[in-house]
Amino acid sequence: MDSIDHQDLLIEKVVRRRAEDVFRGVRRHHPSVTAETEIKNGRGVVTAFQDRFTLSKEFVETEESLRSPHCIPEYRRVLQGKARLVLIVPKEMATKTF
Repeated sequence: MDSIDHQDLLIEKVVRRRAEDVFRGVRRHHPSVTAETEIKNGRGVVTAFQDRFTLSKEFVETEESLRSPHCIPEYRRVLQGKARLVLIVPKEMATKTF
């Protein structure tokens, strides 16, 4: 298995775990919440919705995906929509990303 396959499996594992946690945590306050996941281009996204409103959006980033010029505008849109934003980054990138 090469490093890309390993990275994709790790992202999928983290996204699945975060989706379960988000679903349980948000559901306590918003019983009709739904959670969606997406894994694309070396990055995972977990979104919690109530009706058509985004309550929470979590990005599972890699070193490569953090280099995308689209990250900051995406994060800004989440915050401007008054949703909770969570970034999950590799440990060695945490301080730099913060």
